[in-house]
Amino acid sequence: MPAVAIGTRIFVEEDAHLYIAVGSTTAEIAERLGWTQENVWLPLLAGRYIEKNHPEFPDPLHAIQCVLSQPRVVYDVPEQPT
Repeated sequence: MPAVAIGTRIFVEEDAHLYIAVGSTTAEIAERLGWTQENVWLPLLAGRYIEKNHPEFPDPLHAIQCVLSQPRVVYDVPEQPT
């Protein structure tokens, strides 16, 4: 999927969830992690959870964009967390 504007919403039929585009990371980080997608997507329910339970982030999309574009560290953990 080509890059879309931050805040774009899509419905994914496979899991019946609505997702929101939250931006993308830098080329350097994407290469290091092996990411090929143009967009990073957040389930809309997760975004609402952040808004409800973390008032310290008045604009969660902006906070996510900052983390994606200017992370302090980048880890590549191939295993799924338990």
